[in-house]
Amino acid sequence: MTDDRMGGIALIAGTAGSIATMILHPSGHNLFAPGQLEPMVRLGVIAHTLGIASMPISFLGAFALSRRLASPDRLALAALVMNGFALAAGVIAPVVDGLVVPGLARRRVWQSRYPEDPPFHCAQRLWTALIQIVPRKPILYTRLLSS
Repeated sequence: MTDDRMGGIALIAGTAGSIATMILHPSGHNLFAPGQLEPMVRLGVIAHTLGIASMPISFLGAFALSRRLASPDRLALAALVMNGFALAAGVIAPVVDGLVVPGLARRRVWQSRYPEDPPFHCAQRLWTALIQIVPRKPILYTRLLSS
């Protein structure tokens, strides 16, 4: 199998992984529905792990494409570098949204049950700050990844 063929397969597989991530991705309002926290957290971890795993595969496909399009002016290399930065930024989103926020959600539920527990006051302030940032995050990362 040639490098071009393997690179094309990597591009398709990375894109398929990203699409599967969005299909599996739970919506935010499901997270706080009564009795839905744990199933949604599990589904979110699976979806975000799949998204994280598809990023290096996409990069390998982009690497093969940049080698195919290589020219003396190094434009393909510059595009590969930008793609790498975008994918690195794209990895931050599922790490925060799929692995950090569910832990904070669990603490928020715990705190609502046991409000006198002092260690969770700091977590509540952090949670409030993240709630203000997280809804804007997908738009920022989508714009970065599509540029």
